[in-house]
Amino acid sequence: MENALPALRLLVDGLERFEPLTVDAREAIFQTDCVIRSYAAGRYVLRENDRADFIGVAVDGFAYSHKQTNSGSRQILSVIMPGSTLVPENIFLSRLDCSVQTLTAFEVGLIPRKALRDLTMSFPEIATSFGTMLALDAAIFKEWMLNIGRRDARERVGHLLCEMAVRLSKSRSPTDLSFNLLMTQEQIGDSVGLTAAHVNRAMKALYSEGYLIKEKTLLKFPQWEKLCVMTEFNPEYLSYS
Repeated sequence: MENALPALRLLVDGLERFEPLTVDAREAIFQTDCVIRSYAAGRYVLRENDRADFIGVAVDGFAYSHKQTNSGSRQILSVIMPGSTLVPENIFLSRLDCSVQTLTAFEVGLIPRKALRDLTMSFPEIATSFGTMLALDAAIFKEWMLNIGRRDARERVGHLLCEMAVRLSKSRSPTDLSFNLLMTQEQIGDSVGLTAAHVNRAMKALYSEGYLIKEKTLLKFPQWEKLCVMTEFNPEYLSYS
């Protein structure tokens, strides 16, 4: 149980972004069963249509949720970063409505769905936090839908990269925004509804126009404000308030 404490602390921190928790609520979470699992890159953590027996908390590494057509075409629905709760809507669903696959080596804490449901029944602030978490995820899904449906290739790719920069940055200062881009062009394309070839052309355009600089895997944003205007990126939809 002791090795599960980092995952449970991340869950507490995530919930308290939305609603302060009482001492009793925090203690109840820390007493909850949690199993730590490690996965290599490219492995499945959860599969669509399986029983939703567990809710995951990302401890280390990156993953993504996705759905596939019968022909094998994939749509990435979200990028999962350390501290994220994996598909939190599954607390209310009996079966998984999407799959979660690792992007890098990945460590996750798996908490029984029933245990979390019981916590929401016992502590209203935990229920409120989960509800707000779901509302925030819905806001992000809406922005992704707009991005895929109504922006051109360059704008789609730029918007996704802006979102990832803000989510990964500890600072909201434009001069400090940068991150290691670990997604392939195919994975970026599956996130924004483009082929890898279209992503390649869009990335080349963003580099040549000075919006982005890449040093090995480190992606920098020398014209952050102009890129936000061009892609219509407004980080308010990522807000916790």
